Amino acid sequence: MRILVLLSLIAAPALAQTPFGADSSPTSWRQLSEKYRYKCPGPFTTMKEKDTIKVVGLEIERNGSSWSVNGETKTVGKLKIGVLSAIKDAGRDTKKNLAAFANWFKQNKVDLVVANGDIALDEFDLEEVFFELGKLGLPVLVFAGNSESRTSFNRTATEVARKVPQLINGNWVRELRWGKYSLWTLPGYHDKKFLYGRNGCLYTRKDIRSLGKEIGKNRKQVNVLLAHGPPRYSGKVKLDVITDGKHVGDKWMTKLIKDYSIKWGIFGHILEAGATLATKMGKTSAKAGSSQKSLYVNAGSANGLPWGMNDGSTLRGMAAIMTLDGKVGTVQLKTIK
Repeated sequence: MRILVLLSLIAAPALAQTPFGADSSPTSWRQLSEKYRYKCPGPFTTMKEKDTIKVVGLEIERNGSSWSVNGETKTVGKLKIGVLSAIKDAGRDTKKNLAAFANWFKQNKVDLVVANGDIALDEFDLEEVFFELGKLGLPVLVFAGNSESRTSFNRTATEVARKVPQLINGNWVRELRWGKYSLWTLPGYHDKKFLYGRNGCLYTRKDIRSLGKEIGKNRKQVNVLLAHGPPRYSGKVKLDVITDGKHVGDKWMTKLIKDYSIKWGIFGHILEAGATLATKMGKTSAKAGSSQKSLYVNAGSANGLPWGMNDGSTLRGMAAIMTLDGKVGTVQLKTIK
């Protein structure tokens, strides 16, 4: 008995050092960033202490995994999302691309930018790219793909956000709401074989179900799915087609889209399938610039190195803009050859 009491006394101080238990919700954003520093995807959670931050002239309310932008978009009623996928590095050619895309976004009055994974492999490059994205002067929602270490990503994003508060870590911020529009993140990738070692960001069917449950509570919103990899398609819809012609997307993501009638999606990862679009819940190919009642885009890669595309061409970078106007939307593409 004395031995048990002694052991409990020794263990007590170690337990007391934890400000919140494993099952308790963080009470502030600081606590959330500490508690979930190894998490990707982060859980859906709320905080007792909501707060508001001011970034690039906007007020953003932070409530755990859900953030809300207060105020009108640049074009009233419309939301314009700039997309930079698979940036990959902070090399000279890539920076030139980012500068060109930044001007394009400005000309088109983009409201925010999404960088949906494979932002950079190296932690120093990751930091540099984050600062480059901060120069856009817009809210920038970033999250890990299959190539980043989730711990390095979370640590670097947290450090950079102290100087660049418009940088929003989508590994933890799972919903970004702006009026009637909700952007939902699904960080990481579904296939272990293509992850960054043991520290990669893997999402599972459980994560898909949790995301669907949250979206299901907000069916009146215009819901947009943001992921690194695409859903599984078939036939002539080529967002997930690799060079040998196979469809390799995630079938559980396809089910999520169908089950919850998610009409808008932004993807990447399959670089050779970049600049491709689909509509009608992913059943039909679509053209850039066409007005549709649902749209899904593979935004390819913003990286400056040449990449062979499925149509036989070679691109040295591309970006996209998705414009949502209530029940209709369009996607514009900018490519660099």
